[in-house]
Amino acid sequence: MREGRAEIIMESKSVFIAGSTYVADDFDMKDFTHIRAYHGCHPLDIGTYQAKGICSITYEDAKQELLDRFQNSNISPKRLLEVFEKHWEDLKDIQKGVWFTLTKKELLEESGHYLIAGSEFLLSIATELFCQYELRKVGTPTILCCDVPVNLISPFWLKTLQQAIETGSFNPCGFKISGPLPAEDIINMEFPTRIKDPHNGYRTYHIQ
Repeated sequence: MREGRAEIIMESKSVFIAGSTYVADDFDMKDFTHIRAYHGCHPLDIGTYQAKGICSITYEDAKQELLDRFQNSNISPKRLLEVFEKHWEDLKDIQKGVWFTLTKKELLEESGHYLIAGSEFLLSIATELFCQYELRKVGTPTILCCDVPVNLISPFWLKTLQQAIETGSFNPCGFKISGPLPAEDIINMEFPTRIKDPHNGYRTYHIQ
């Protein structure tokens, strides 16, 4: 190596993919740098994820999103914010995290409400106001395919994933990470048009 030049060593990326990666008897999730996982959402602007990644819910962002999604409804902003404040006070820290599923199948067949209506927090507000179906009118059902860094997963959730993978229990299998997921770890976006709707007897929801 010439004097004055620094040698750059890039850590190789090793991704565990459920259903594809071989699981040996001595399997250890910590031997991988990333795990393939999926995040379901119903964004008004997909560019937010491309710019900022997937971030935990915050007070100001959630409030603004509520007002944006219901701006064409017959519910006054004052009433929306009254219910918002009550629900925010009841929101637990674990519900504010960034969550993933281990398979796309779970989102398409068991947890389709994330794709059809979006945030469970906003859905709880809309349900109290008897206008939950308003959430379906704006936004795009989206699956974010991600390579989640293992170092963002807490020991508790890493152990949960380890047990699920060892037993082949991929569905359902949700987990959360500590902090946001950087935009560069979103490797693909999909826009499904047929989703099982858990709020309508798991009938297929068709996107026109």
